[in-house]
Amino acid sequence: MGLWRVLLLLLLGLSFSESARAARALEVLWTDASDAVAMGQYHEAVALADAGLSKPDLDGPTRSRLLIARGLAYQALGTNEVAIADFTLALSVPALPAAERVKALFARGVALDSMGQLEDAAGDYSAVLRLAPGATYALNNRGNVRRRQGRLAEARQDYLAALAGL
Repeated sequence: MGLWRVLLLLLLGLSFSESARAARALEVLWTDASDAVAMGQYHEAVALADAGLSKPDLDGPTRSRLLIARGLAYQALGTNEVAIADFTLALSVPALPAAERVKALFARGVALDSMGQLEDAAGDYSAVLRLAPGATYALNNRGNVRRRQGRLAEARQDYLAALAGL
């Protein structure tokens, strides 16, 4: 009976170790994809994110992080429709940490804004402000949207709030 316990503990240890290695490998792919975006290597970022997204048994936050990295790369490549789809999928995960939710919402807002979907963009900028009150970048962008919509009093209010936060 003691030998079976030892074998069981060894097997459990191996499976946990394998699971930890797989999680670390996915974290490396996400970090590498994010770094590739930061360095302007957008096609490489897409390939790295795709490699991670093809792995079975991805947890929600890891999937979302990879989608955000890929969305940012697609956005930089001018493929806003695909970027918006990636950001939307990433945001569908409830366990996504607030800081990453803010990043995805703002990026999606920028993509929507560039496609002329002003009200949707303003909605994403407002969502950023609910999660990160006083975020000057979201206030400024929402002000720009409101100005283009002719809603000058609201635009002025956002611009003044952004300036006050600097």
